[in-house]
Amino acid sequence: ADYGMQINSNPFLTDISQLSNITKSRLVQFYFDPMLSSLNGIHNVTNVEGVVQIVGNDALLNLNDFNSNLTVYNQADPGDELYILSNPNLALCSSLFLCRYLKDGLAAQIGNNAAGCNDIAEVRASCPSNLCGLDSAVWSGANGNSWNDTLNWEGHIVPLSCTKVIIPGSVDNMPNLDDDV
Repeated sequence: ADYGMQINSNPFLTDISQLSNITKSRLVQFYFDPMLSSLNGIHNVTNVEGVVQIVGNDALLNLNDFNSNLTVYNQADPGDELYILSNPNLALCSSLFLCRYLKDGLAAQIGNNAAGCNDIAEVRASCPSNLCGLDSAVWSGANGNSWNDTLNWEGHIVPLSCTKVIIPGSVDNMPNLDDDV
């Protein structure tokens, strides 16, 4: 998407799964969508070239639907940073993407969420020490041959470069690698 994904002030929005074909965006913004409890639908986004803003989503519980390999390039414009603010039920923020982002020292504002996600220190404290997340990942090929599609992995988590990968010889769809992994 050239301009980004802006989902704002939709009082009845509960499902964003139709966004699952999007793999990159300039902006990922979910503002004041009070019934949105999950970000299931953004799991294939691996590249954001601007800012991620998750603000004022009363029902949101966790950030687990972010792709573990998501990279946010947000230093180009002043004000580009990550915002996770005022989500009163958001208690689980230690997704691998966010843990790596904070480890890299990139700009972030995190606050006024539930305990466990109320500030940067709380999020860092719950991140895995090795930031690899998984000891191993098993390829299923259930949704095709795209390496970065979470639906092609058991557990729906794309492995990181430090993860042992198991590709059974019996799967129908072998992975297609377009980039280094």
